[in-house]
Amino acid sequence: MAKDWAYAKAVSWIAEHGGPQKALDIVKDYYTQKGFESGMASQRPIIAVVGGLCLATGVIGKTIYDRAIQKRIVTIEAKNSNQKKVKEAEEELIKAISVTKETDEAKEHFKQEIPTE
Repeated sequence: MAKDWAYAKAVSWIAEHGGPQKALDIVKDYYTQKGFESGMASQRPIIAVVGGLCLATGVIGKTIYDRAIQKRIVTIEAKNSNQKKVKEAEEELIKAISVTKETDEAKEHFKQEIPTE
């Protein structure tokens, strides 16, 4: 009759599994694993949704960043191209002005040397 008591069954099971500490470790490991499995099973959809949102946010953010950088590069290149054209135009104007000035000076010089009448 004593063998049917819950305490007797527990003591017997503890003795079979290497004593109180080893038996406690076995029970703790079993329920830890069982709790982990049930906890993870309930969290899987949430983890998947959060992971998907993080991935989507990262992809969208990277795309926006890349477009902004590309737009900035195009703007800088356009400014540099315009500055180059402006410098070339200035050089042409300076050249034309100096040629005109030299021509005007030559005309004045010849007017003074050669009387027209």
